[in-house]
Amino acid sequence: MDKKPKGTRKGFTTGACSAAAARAAVLGLIQGSVPGEVECDLPNGERVRFSVSEGQSDGFSAHAVVIKDAGDDPDVTDKAALTADVRWLPDAPGAVRLKGGEGVGTVTMPGLGLEVGGPAINPVPRRN
Repeated sequence: MDKKPKGTRKGFTTGACSAAAARAAVLGLIQGSVPGEVECDLPNGERVRFSVSEGQSDGFSAHAVVIKDAGDDPDVTDKAALTADVRWLPDAPGAVRLKGGEGVGTVTMPGLGLEVGGPAINPVPRRN
C-alpha cells in the first residue's frame, strides 16, 4: 500500500474560502437558491470547486457557508465555517458594501492598503 507523503496535500486560504461562500450567497440571492458547490478562480488563475455546506435564500437575503480545508498546512483556521450573508439594498441598487462579520478584524492602522476602521479583508479576496 502506497502512502501519500505528509505535507503535500494542498488546501485553501481563508480568503479563498470566504470568497467562495460570498459567491455562493450572491448566486443564491440572484437565482433563488444557494448552489451545493461553486467554482471560483484563485489568484494564480486556477479554477477550483468549493462545496457549500449550508445555504439558504428567501429572495431578499442569502446565506452560505464553506468549510475551510487548509490541506496539510497546520492552520488554526482549518475546518472553520466561513460564512457569507448578502442582501439586496433597496436604497442603493447596484451597490456592493462589504462588512466584516463575527471573527473578522478591523483595520486599525494605515499601511495595508485598506481603509482604517473597515473590515480586515485583504485586497485579493475582496476582488474575488
